[in-house]
Amino acid sequence: MNGKKLIILCMGLVLTGYLSCSGPAQLQNGSTPVQQQQHEQQTRLNEEFDPLTLNDEPVSSSETIDAKAEFFQLSEFITTAVQDTADINEMAPGYRVQLISTRSESESNMVKLDAMLTFQTHVYRIFDDPYYKIRIGDCLSRFEANELQETAVKKGFSEAWVVQTNVYRNVRPVEEKQ
Repeated sequence: MNGKKLIILCMGLVLTGYLSCSGPAQLQNGSTPVQQQQHEQQTRLNEEFDPLTLNDEPVSSSETIDAKAEFFQLSEFITTAVQDTADINEMAPGYRVQLISTRSESESNMVKLDAMLTFQTHVYRIFDDPYYKIRIGDCLSRFEANELQETAVKKGFSEAWVVQTNVYRNVRPVEEKQ
């Protein structure tokens, strides 16, 4: 009889251990009461914050105007003029000649400036994360793009290649450089 009592006692201990290890109670959303309380504390708004207590120095309007003026002078030098007519903004499948693909923004600006001074065509800088790409031209035919690529190679852009992309259908010619 001692064997039966021992087995019953062991089964009782196993059942008690199993039931006591089931873990904390869970709410309907699947979280425990402790997790629910922590979530409520984190999402509660702190309405005591006053931004005026930061004591930040005010920015004078003359500083911002000077910074904007410097930015516009540089951007006017680097970017090409954008035309404001509906005809010019019409896109079509075509080709451009890519001069460089680089991760360096400053290198792309230098190549763009060089291309603007070298070619009498539109120059585009495209950012395709993480690369800056400098492309020239709006060629509707592959033949025209190949001629532009040959010109680019002759003018020192030895790694220039033709890419298929959307181009502007009716582009005004770039003004003559002096």
